[in-house]
Amino acid sequence: MISLLPFLVSFVIGYLLCRILLKETKSVNAFLYFFISIGTGLGISSFTTFLSFLLCNGFNPAAIWGLHTILFVLLSAILYFSGTKIFPGPAIKSGNSPWIYLFCWGFFAAAAFVIYALAQGHPFGEWDGWAIWNMKSRFLLLSSSRWADVSTKLHWHTQPDYPLLLPFINVWGWSLSHRPLTEIPLLVSVIFTVSCAGLLFGGLMYRINNPKAFLVCVALISLPAYIGLGTSQYADIILAYYLLATLIVLTSTVREKDNGCAYLAGLMLGFMSFSKNEGIVITLLLVGITILYLSFKESPRRAENLKLIKCLVMATALSLLPILIFKLFMTVPNRDIALTKFSESFPFLNWEGLCLTINFLGQELLGAHWHFLWPLAGAAIILGARQCFRGENKILSLFFVAYLLVVILVYLTTVNFDLLWRLSRTAQRILFTLLPSFLFFVFYVSRQREEEQKRQ
Repeated sequence: MISLLPFLVSFVIGYLLCRILLKETKSVNAFLYFFISIGTGLGISSFTTFLSFLLCNGFNPAAIWGLHTILFVLLSAILYFSGTKIFPGPAIKSGNSPWIYLFCWGFFAAAAFVIYALAQGHPFGEWDGWAIWNMKSRFLLLSSSRWADVSTKLHWHTQPDYPLLLPFINVWGWSLSHRPLTEIPLLVSVIFTVSCAGLLFGGLMYRINNPKAFLVCVALISLPAYIGLGTSQYADIILAYYLLATLIVLTSTVREKDNGCAYLAGLMLGFMSFSKNEGIVITLLLVGITILYLSFKESPRRAENLKLIKCLVMATALSLLPILIFKLFMTVPNRDIALTKFSESFPFLNWEGLCLTINFLGQELLGAHWHFLWPLAGAAIILGARQCFRGENKILSLFFVAYLLVVILVYLTTVNFDLLWRLSRTAQRILFTLLPSFLFFVFYVSRQREEEQKRQ
């Protein structure tokens, strides 16, 4: 039970912040509050633990818990003096039976136990999970004042430039035991695997009918490939979670003109950028596309759009401080990103490389291990193509197109590995990261198509 205490503290802190920021937001329900509070709290705990390392030059449990106590007191005071209720009001829509909601909560509880049991089949995670993320977590915990060597003096195979959100979450989980307990990384992977599916359900509840939202969630969380990769103790599940959370909050920001959502979206972008290098690219794409959309959108309330941009940029800039400190002052350049080596030739930057990449990605999309979710989702998008570029859907559509182009470009500029080997090692994980967000996109668009059909 003591292993769960840090995560419970994180949840409380995340919930308090979400209540403060989302108090005026209409499209928030109990499920969304619960699952987004988990990720918000764990992200804050990772940032806080990183700050304690910077201040104390190493692992200092007293500093870690002291900073968390300060955060809890500060957020509680803000919530109290702002007059915001601790609980957001009725958790059940009028006309819906409470038994439906109890069934859904029971489903997620059962799913958590089942996924935890399945994760016991690989308690140390898969190879990269152990050799990169868990090894770095242990190094941070046990290295005392030499902790910064984790990003400069380890073997290149450990990817020294990879951001440290996941390792610092693990260290936070070890802050009471002071020992690298195997169950903490395992618990973190299970928490994010279940929470990502729960977030998808909560994000769709106010956009499509509850049974359909629940079936989408079940299709995702029952997918063996999703459970396997989610519990592999890679940072991919964390990136998948924060990408989905960002898209959910961003659409609410634009649709409801909600400044609190804009602040929370900026915070999620910061967490995402500190999770993996891909998160930095995604953050830049989403911020740029959202700013362009709000800047050029024809609206009688243009001042509100400009305020949303201001809130989003301020929150993003503040939450990017950890990754900026890490990238500018603590780590070495990524040896796999060939765009930094303009003098080198790109053996795969040609027509053959492009065909190989597209063909491999296409075969991966059609793979039976996805239970045909990708082809079905793609077909749904094609049917709703007209709605993909209406309103805030433009942000989602342009993001997926732009990110696909970036992924292809990165593959074509491979120099340190064979392209086919790199595709075989990473393509499945990229699609795994995108799947929850793409499912949200598909059904978000389908809702607008149904609304248009009703108007006709």
